Amino acid sequence: MPLESPQLDPDIASNSTEMVESASVLGAQGTEMLRNVLVLVFGLGLAFSGFSWWNYGFGLSSLAACSLILQALVGYCLMRNGRQRLAVQVLIWGLVAIGLGLPFAVAGVRTPVLLALPSICVAAGWLLGTRAAGLVVLATSVVVGGMVVAENFGYVPPNLARKSVSHGLVLVGSMLMALLVTRAALRSFQDKIDSITLLTLQQQQQLEALRLSEERFAALFRANPVPSSTVDATGRNLAVNDAWAALFGITATEALNKNAQELGLWHDPVEREAVMAEFASKGCLDGVLVHFKTANGVRPLLLYVATVDFAGSQRLVCSLLDQTDRLAAEAAQRAIHEGLEQRVAERTIELSNALDAVKSAQEVLVQSEKLASLGAMVAGISHELNTPIGNTVTVSSTLQHQVQEFKNLVDSGLLRKAELASFVAATGEMAGLILRSSQRAAELIDSFKEVAVDRASGRRRVFDLKAVVADIVGSMQPALRKANVPISIAVDVAEGLICDSYPGPLGQVLSNLVQNAAKHAFGGMAAGHIAISASLLDGPGSAQMLLLVSDDGVGMSEHVMKHAFDPFFTTRLGQGGSGLGLSVSHRLATGKLNGKLSVESRLGEGSVFTLRFAQVASDAEASSSA
Repeated sequence: MPLESPQLDPDIASNSTEMVESASVLGAQGTEMLRNVLVLVFGLGLAFSGFSWWNYGFGLSSLAACSLILQALVGYCLMRNGRQRLAVQVLIWGLVAIGLGLPFAVAGVRTPVLLALPSICVAAGWLLGTRAAGLVVLATSVVVGGMVVAENFGYVPPNLARKSVSHGLVLVGSMLMALLVTRAALRSFQDKIDSITLLTLQQQQQLEALRLSEERFAALFRANPVPSSTVDATGRNLAVNDAWAALFGITATEALNKNAQELGLWHDPVEREAVMAEFASKGCLDGVLVHFKTANGVRPLLLYVATVDFAGSQRLVCSLLDQTDRLAAEAAQRAIHEGLEQRVAERTIELSNALDAVKSAQEVLVQSEKLASLGAMVAGISHELNTPIGNTVTVSSTLQHQVQEFKNLVDSGLLRKAELASFVAATGEMAGLILRSSQRAAELIDSFKEVAVDRASGRRRVFDLKAVVADIVGSMQPALRKANVPISIAVDVAEGLICDSYPGPLGQVLSNLVQNAAKHAFGGMAAGHIAISASLLDGPGSAQMLLLVSDDGVGMSEHVMKHAFDPFFTTRLGQGGSGLGLSVSHRLATGKLNGKLSVESRLGEGSVFTLRFAQVASDAEASSSA
C-alpha cells in the first residue's frame, strides 16, 4: 500500500487563499459599503451646498460641497467600470483634502468638517489598508497641529465660529458614515471569523482522517505477507514489516536507519550497481531480479521500488517476492518439456514411419482394387466372348463337315443340282453366322482393349463421354447378371460430349459407383434400378461435366453417408467389402480428374452420387500425368 502525504482539501486551500487576498479585494461587503457611502456623500454634498448657499452665499463652503457631489459621481462611475479600489482612493483622499483644506479658509480648527475625519480614517484603514489610514492620521495631525500653533501665537487670527447647524450636519453625516463603515466592517469580520472557524474544523477533520489513514497503513504494512520496507532518499530503512524481518533474520530495530549495503544483504556488488543505475534512469523498479543474502542463504528475489511523497519528503516503498519456488518449478517444467519434446520427436518419427507404411499399404490396396476390378471385367468379357466364339467354332466345324461331304459328292460324280443349291444356301447361312459372331467378338475385344488400356495406363486422351460410359456399362453387364438381385442400368448421356481428360480414372470411378450400388443398395429387394446420366454443367459455355449415378435402393443413414468416402470404411466387413471402392473413387475424382465427388441419400429413398470434373483437364494435371 503506497504512502500518502498529508494534504489539505482543495476547498480549504481555496478558502485560505481568499482570506489572504481579502486585504486587497473589496468583496461583497466592501462594494455594498462603497455604494452606500457614495450615496451618503452625494446627499451630504447636496445638503451642504444648499445650506452654504442659503446662509453664506456662494463661497468656499459651497465650492467644497459641490466637490463632494463631484467626488461621489466620479467614484460611482469608477465603481460601475469595475475599478472599485480607485473609486475608494478618489473618495477617501478627496474627503481628506476637503477636510484639511477648509480649516485654512473658513474657521481654522473649529471647522465642523474635521469631525468627519475619524470616520474617513476608519474607512481608509479598512478599504485601503493601515498604511493609508496612517497617512490620513499623519496629514490631519500636521494640519490641525499647525493651525493650533498658529492661532495660539497669533500668526493666524481665529475666524468666526460656525453655527451649530453646521456642526450638527457634519456630525450627523460623520456618524452615518461611521455607522455604515462599522456595519460593513462587522459583517466582513463576522464572515471571516465564520470562514476561519469552518476552515479550522475542516483542517481538524482532515488531520483526523490522515491520522486514521496512517494507522491503517501502518497496520497493513506490518501485516503484509510480502517482505516490505520504506526507505528515505538515501536508501536507509525507515520501517520494515514482520515478513521482511523474518526473511533476513534481522529485527526492525537493527534495520532502522541502515541501508541494504550496510546490512550486508547484497550478494553481488556488480548486480547492485546495475540495479542502482536502472533505478536512477527510471525512478522506479518493476520486478527486477536480484540475489540477497537471507536467513536461509542466498535467494533470488523480485525487487519492486516505488517513489512516493510523504509529508513533503520523498520516500521509497520496497517490496520483495521470493522466486526460489517459482524458479525451481520452472526448471522442473523445462526438464519435463525437454523430455516431452524428445518423446514427441520419437513418437513423431514412429508415426511418420507408420504413416509411410500405411500409405504404401494403401497404394498396394488401391492397385489391388484396380487389378481386382480389371480382373472382374476380364472375367465378364471372357464370359461374353464364349457365346460368339462358341457359335463360330460350332458353325465352322459344321461347315467343314458339309464341305467334306460336298467334296465327296464332287469326287464321286454324283453331285446333282439340288444338292449344289442346298450346299450353297447352307454355306451362306453359316458364313453369315460366323461373320456376325466374329464381329461381336471383335467389338467386345475392342471395347475391352480400350477400357483395359485406359484403366492400366491412366493416359489422357480426347474421348466421347457417351462411348466411354457405354463401354464401362457393357463390360460390367456379366458381373451384374451374377448379382443376387436383378439389376437394370439406364444410361442417358447426351450426344457429342467430347472431353479431353482421363477416361481410365473416370471409368474406374463409374465402375466403382455401379459396383457399390450392386453390393449395398438393393439388399432384401426384389429388383434394382441404376440410372446414369451426364451433361454439361450450366450450359455449353461451362467447363464442367456433371455425371450422376443414382439408384432406388435402401439408402444410407447420416453416419454412413458422413463416412462413405473414408478409407476402409464398409458396412459389409467380413462379407466381401474392402472399404476402398468409394475411397479410391473420391481420390481419383479430386486428384486425377480435378473434380469433386459427393453423395446425397436418405434411408428408404435411394442414393445419388454426383461427379463434377473438368471437361478439359488442367495443364498441371496433364504434366503430372505425363
